[in-house]
Amino acid sequence: MSAISIPSGLADRHVHLRRDATAEEATGGVAMSATAIPDPWMRPVLEAFNTLLGLKPGWDSYRAPKVKPEVGRAAFDLLRDIMRAKTPVPSIVPTADGGVQIEWHTKGIDLEIEVRSATQATAYFEHRATDESWETDLAGGLDVRPLTKPIRLLSTSSVR
Repeated sequence: MSAISIPSGLADRHVHLRRDATAEEATGGVAMSATAIPDPWMRPVLEAFNTLLGLKPGWDSYRAPKVKPEVGRAAFDLLRDIMRAKTPVPSIVPTADGGVQIEWHTKGIDLEIEVRSATQATAYFEHRATDESWETDLAGGLDVRPLTKPIRLLSTSSVR
């Protein structure tokens, strides 16, 4: 079974990753864990990705494919690029077509990012306090500029 390949760029952020033999046995694949984590969101995110990548085909009882490793990697890279130390941990769930959905529903904010492939992602944002809402394709799946404001709002202790 394939698993997410943790980007080497994490080493630049002083995260030391190691193979997790216990998790590998449980998932039948390769699993990663972090031994020194700079941000509180990192450990639960790594655990969520290891769980997603351990799903077998048909995980939803309707023949859904397993999460594609390259999609997991793209979703992880996207999170690494946008998350801040105080950003709440998102829910990370599989989609019925082998993709990954990342979502926050807190502080009057809904932010959902669907990563469909290594180069295709869509974001939906709604801020109830201001009635602002939009949906956009993230150019090439890599353009995180539209996510700057929603992540800043999610990362502040109070949303205005």
